[in-house]
Amino acid sequence: MTDQHHIFLSYRSLEDEFALKLAADLKNLGFNLWMDRLDGIQSGDDWRCSIENALTPQVCAAVIAVISPDYLRSQYCRNEMARASRLGIPIYPVLLHSIPDTAWPIEIERIQYIDFKSWRSEHVYQGL
Repeated sequence: MTDQHHIFLSYRSLEDEFALKLAADLKNLGFNLWMDRLDGIQSGDDWRCSIENALTPQVCAAVIAVISPDYLRSQYCRNEMARASRLGIPIYPVLLHSIPDTAWPIEIERIQYIDFKSWRSEHVYQGL
């Protein structure tokens, strides 16, 4: 991954506590991460354009999708995942809350996810 490429963190704003923790940990490990709330969208930016620009193969190496029932109900989150899939950007699902088998988005239903349902337990979180 070159310096200009980043990992895009796709999450539902209702789950920002987990997303911010994950983002901080990944950044501390040296990953170049794009997250709207950290340094992705600046005051005065058109947030839709910022997201669209961050989700292009020229700058985005991968997407981490924080999957939950709320994520799946969000049209914006679903659009981010569909865009990444259409453009051939790899998607890495992180399961935050259980969802029914029939609710898995087609873009990721055959991709192995990382189970973070017990993320509040520091022992479990650090083991993942």
